[in-house]
Amino acid sequence: MRLKNTNITCIVSCRTNAWETSPETIVRILGGAYPILVDLNQSSVERDSSTIRYLESHGLLGDRVEHTQEALKEIVTKRCQGNIRDIILYLFKGKLHDGIDVIIAKLLDLQPKIKDMVILMAFCSYANIMTDASFSKLDEILDATVSLPEMESALRDPDISEIVQWNYNNLSFRSPVLGEYFLKKDQVTNRLFDLAEEIIKNIITYFSDEKDLVDVAKRLLRVKSYQFAYQDIDDGDQKRDVFSRIDRIHDTAKGVNFANKDPLFWVQRSICQLHLADFDAAFQFTKNAYGAANSRHGFDTYQIDTHYATLLLEYSRFHNLDNELRREQKAWFLLKGVLTRNKESLYHPISACRVFESLVSKYEREIKSDSFMRNVMMEILKEIQEIIRSRQSIDRFPSVRQVSDGIRSALRRLNQ
Repeated sequence: MRLKNTNITCIVSCRTNAWETSPETIVRILGGAYPILVDLNQSSVERDSSTIRYLESHGLLGDRVEHTQEALKEIVTKRCQGNIRDIILYLFKGKLHDGIDVIIAKLLDLQPKIKDMVILMAFCSYANIMTDASFSKLDEILDATVSLPEMESALRDPDISEIVQWNYNNLSFRSPVLGEYFLKKDQVTNRLFDLAEEIIKNIITYFSDEKDLVDVAKRLLRVKSYQFAYQDIDDGDQKRDVFSRIDRIHDTAKGVNFANKDPLFWVQRSICQLHLADFDAAFQFTKNAYGAANSRHGFDTYQIDTHYATLLLEYSRFHNLDNELRREQKAWFLLKGVLTRNKESLYHPISACRVFESLVSKYEREIKSDSFMRNVMMEILKEIQEIIRSRQSIDRFPSVRQVSDGIRSALRRLNQ
């Protein structure tokens, strides 16, 4: 059939199973006609802003609705790279995941040493470390002894190449979101924990004088590097298993200078023990953190102070209040000190104040029955409220507003 009207614009789109755009397919289908290509996977500042507004206005953010504009921009622009496929993968569950799972099944069937390299690269993409590492460097720290021809042959599968990129001796996941989704598979998570131990041991033994690789080891020792493994777990035993594995990773660096002399390594160890409810170990590691900080001239202990305060308050929540609220007052003294001297890093110390509301909720009757405890707790709550009120800039964090509302509610309950 011949169309008489020649003023027709034909819009053709094509995506693969992994929702990658495929302009080559379009050109082939059109029989060699030269189209004007518009790749919706290519990001722009204006489009990213429009995407965020769309997600907000249509209530599509789910449990991320409390994120700040900066945090949402971080998700859309950096983590998802403005890619519609990755935004959908990050925020929703659906048919897209089924297509990705088919490809992941192929990755999991790769030869073990090659699969290890893919797992490590997924972690690097997620944690934003060694993103430009060469194949040879990955092979070296893994002691994988995989040849280039073996790697090229394994990754030649067109489905695998949709999420894993092999380019001139460099291996990478096409996006941090795809890397994170891959890492959340139980088989991958468990193997990553084993690899983290092996890599740290290799770096300690063979590469302790290479700063970039020591930095990799330090990132592998950070609790937050494994957030993908515990953030969506509600079951207490499963979450405990994750932190037990992280604790084993920490043990691999025991007695090593770059860890022992780093105050923040001990904070990481203490955070892990707090999640395991081993308060004795958590307090000891915090003490070690202060000891390491004392040997560093001019080191600001605000991160240690914030964690120590959180640890004190969580101990009270887990066990009981101090009879004269000395423990709780010490925690507030530490937090107030951080908030007073550090004008920029306010989010974490303010968030730690949320535990005071929890203490009032759990021990309300006990606090109200003792006038001294009631007065002390009310004074702390009022000071928290005043600091939040005086720092208008931190009100942009929805979670901080929630802390403020919670503190206000706790004050009302103690006033009744």
